[in-house]
Amino acid sequence: TDEPPVRAALLQVRPDEHVLLLVVHHIAMDGSAGHNAVYEVFGRYNAAVRGEQTAVGLVRTLDRHTEALA
Repeated sequence: TDEPPVRAALLQVRPDEHVLLLVVHHIAMDGSAGHNAVYEVFGRYNAAVRGEQTAVGLVRTLDRHTEALA
């Protein structure tokens, strides 16, 4: 198929309300990784709303896995 395995859209519901829509093919992300990704997105969003900086937890985890496979 020519479709990308991950697609995202930011939909404006009202002038001050938006919805993030993510569509991920099962070959690109399993249930466990999906849970981690959603947790990371919500954590970063909540931190940004509070004006806080966040660590790059998911990226660091993926980097460790990539290094282990090399």
